[in-house]
This record gives sequence, structure tokens and C-alpha cells, in this order.
Amino acid sequence: MTIVITYETLFDLLRKEKSRDELQALAPEFLEEVRRFIDRRESDAAAAGVGARQRIVIEAENARKILRELYERRERKILTLALTRARSESAVIDSSLLLPEERHLFDELVRALKDGRTLMLGAAGVHALEQYPSSSTKYPTSSHAASSSVSSSPSLESSAPEQSPARSSPVAAGEVRVRFVAPVQKFLGKDLKVFGPFSSGDEAALPQQIVDILVRKKKAEPL
Repeated sequence: MTIVITYETLFDLLRKEKSRDELQALAPEFLEEVRRFIDRRESDAAAAGVGARQRIVIEAENARKILRELYERRERKILTLALTRARSESAVIDSSLLLPEERHLFDELVRALKDGRTLMLGAAGVHALEQYPSSSTKYPTSSHAASSSVSSSPSLESSAPEQSPARSSPVAAGEVRVRFVAPVQKFLGKDLKVFGPFSSGDEAALPQQIVDILVRKKKAEPL
């Protein structure tokens, strides 16, 4: 996604962000392009006559205000996404809409929320796993830890090893057979079992918890 930043496009992006519950797509270089736009307007102001200078200065300042409000709108949505992920690793979250800077914020929020949940429930003698299976997930602190720590999330961004989709697997207790209506990348289940990838039309028997998520996200339908 490429966009030429102007005052009008900034205002339109803010309008869309305010009117919709989901994060809106922004180009990865969005923040850099905004900075360049403001720098250009300030240079234009320095070279403009007295009458035009004031108008350009006001426009640049308004652009900063729009960016600040846009960020605050997205910030609230990121907080909600982080809380959802911290409470359940099985939640399917589309992180592709996060800017690189926002992804760092999201990861840090999830980590802090998980640590806080474990601390609070542990102080009361309640094991976090009893209600939220993902609360014991540890974040890697080194490349060695990263290779041995695998998320239990059925996330569409999982980097788990490739595995052929189960197109004709038998239905076991607690599983439901579904047909995929949209492509889904490989992901990990609660017990670290690899599922997928799946293409539209594929059928598979999956745990009820995963089926509920896929159906809610309109990725699959039960048979």
C-alpha cells in the first residue's frame, strides 16, 4: 500500500480510523512519509510570503494534531487486541494491520499483561493455566530460546514447520469437521500440534475451540 501524504489524506485516514472498530491499513512507511510531509510544509512556510506563511504553518500544526489523534485511536484498538491475545493465545488476531512500531508496542503489552495475570493469580494461589491456557507462554530472550519457545496460538502468522492439511482425517472426540471457505496459513493448536496450511474447499477435523475461532472469523464452516 503506497500513499502520497497530504493534509487531505491525513484527515481522511483519521476519519476512517474513527468510524470503524478495526485497525485500518497503513503503509509500513506511513510515519516516515508524514514526517517528510510536515518537513516540506515547514520549508514551504519559510520561503513563502507573510500571508501564505501563516496558512502553511497552521496546516503543518493541524497535521501534527491529526497524527496525534490518529495514533490515540489506533492505540486504543491495539490495547484491546493485546488484552484479547493475553487472555487467550487461541485468539486469531490479524497483526498485518500493525505498523512496525505498533507491533513492538503490541508485543510489549501482551508480555506485560501476561506477566501481570500470572503474578496476580499466582498471589491468590490460582494457576493461570486453569482459565487461560496461554498465560505460561514465555518470550524468548535469546536466539536459542527463540528456537525452543513456540507459541500455542492458532495464529495465521505462525512460523511453524510446514505440514500437509488434514483433508480426510477422522473425527475424534472433541473435534468437528469443517470445510474452509478461505485460505488459512499453518498454525499451532493448544497442544502445539501443527495444523494447515489449508486452501478454500479443504476439509479437516479440528478441535472445537479452533473451529469456533475459524467460524467466527469466517474462515471455515462446520459440516
